[in-house]
Amino acid sequence: MPWMTTTLSPVTATLPQVTTTLPQVTTTPPQVTTTPQVTTTLPRVTNTPQVTTALPQVTTAPQCSQLAPPANGAMTGSNSYGDVVTFSCNPGYKLVGASTRTCQSDGTWSGISPTCSAVQCPTLKPSVNVIMRGTKSYKELTYFSCNRGYKLVGAESIRCQADAVRCTKLQPPANGAMTGSNSYGDVSTFTCNPGYKLVGTSTRTCQSDGTWSGGSPTCTGNF
Repeated sequence: MPWMTTTLSPVTATLPQVTTTLPQVTTTPPQVTTTPQVTTTLPRVTNTPQVTTALPQVTTAPQCSQLAPPANGAMTGSNSYGDVVTFSCNPGYKLVGASTRTCQSDGTWSGISPTCSAVQCPTLKPSVNVIMRGTKSYKELTYFSCNRGYKLVGAESIRCQADAVRCTKLQPPANGAMTGSNSYGDVSTFTCNPGYKLVGTSTRTCQSDGTWSGGSPTCTGNF
C-alpha cells in the first residue's frame, strides 16, 4: 500500500490572556504600648534610737562691781569671775586687812577691802636725863635735848622712816635657845639646855640705832 502524503499545516494557537490579580495584603503593625517602668523603693525602717543632742547654753561670766584702790595705796586685777585683786600701800603706809579679794560666782567679792594706815614708829625710850619731843608718825622728826648740866652725845633728831628699824638677827648660844624678834624695841631672851648654865645677860634689846644692847651670853656645862 502506497504511502500517503500528509501535509501538515501550522496551527496558530491563541493562548488566553490570564490576568493574575494578587490579593492586596495589608500589614498592620501591631500596636506596641510602652508602659513606663515605675520602680518604687520602699523606705527601710530600722529601729535606730533617737539621739537628742542638747547644745550647751552659753552664758556670760559674772562680773563683780569695780573696786577702788585704798587711799594712799594701789590695786591690781580685774573684776571678772575668778579674778583676784591685790592691794598694796604706798611707802610709809602699811596695809590693814586682807591683801586680796576674789570675784565669786554670784558676782560678789570675797572679804572686805583693806585700808592703808600711816606707819607709826615704835615709841622711843630716851636715856636718863634726855628730853624727847615730837611724834612717831611717818616722816615726822623727834628731837632730843639734855637736862641742865648734861651734854647731848649723838644726833639731835631722828626721823620716822617707811622701813622700821631692825637689828641684825641674833643666834642662840651653843647648847641653848633664844626667843624674840629683831625689830626696834624687841627683846631677845636667851636660855640654856638642861645641864648648862647661862653666862652673861639673859636678854638683849634692839635699839633705835639698829644695834643690840649688851652682849650675847654663852652656855657652859654645869659640872
